[in-house]
Amino acid sequence: TIQIITCTPDQVQTHITALADLLCDGINGGASMSFVAPLSHDEAVAYWRTSVDGVAEGKMFLLVALLDRNVAGCVQLVPAWQPNAPHRAEVTKLLVHSGYRRRGIATQLMQALEVVALREGRWLLFLDTETGSGAEPFYERMGYERMGVMPQHSVNFHGEYAATTFFYKLLRDNVEDAERDI
Repeated sequence: TIQIITCTPDQVQTHITALADLLCDGINGGASMSFVAPLSHDEAVAYWRTSVDGVAEGKMFLLVALLDRNVAGCVQLVPAWQPNAPHRAEVTKLLVHSGYRRRGIATQLMQALEVVALREGRWLLFLDTETGSGAEPFYERMGYERMGVMPQHSVNFHGEYAATTFFYKLLRDNVEDAERDI
């Protein structure tokens, strides 16, 4: 069975090698998320080391999917830092290791992320993904609304400038309830 955990800083440290393997698997396999291939294991470890601090400071929540104690996937929730955005957070680094795909792990990670977001008072989520990628229909199935496309936003796996599609999801339907929380 799949276990989803919201990592403490110590748990990030415990899983840092596996998280680096996961990030390398994704980036070197064609995923477009902040890095370009080839991504070295050392670069990936360095990234996750900075994430330890983000988790410790509450600037990021890292959810990890464990399957038989192995890191199978992850996703990050990054609360907006701006004082006028106490309700907003960005979804980043949704990754499922190539050896564990097609088992519903991404769906479970996103569902767990939404629970954490609501617990933290973050009911407006947003994210981006490479236009034309397999992630677009996945996010739409998860209830995310397409905001638009920005051309030439990022360099993709092939070293070409590629368009990025932006999505959002309101976790609350009733704006009046949300406004009472301000």
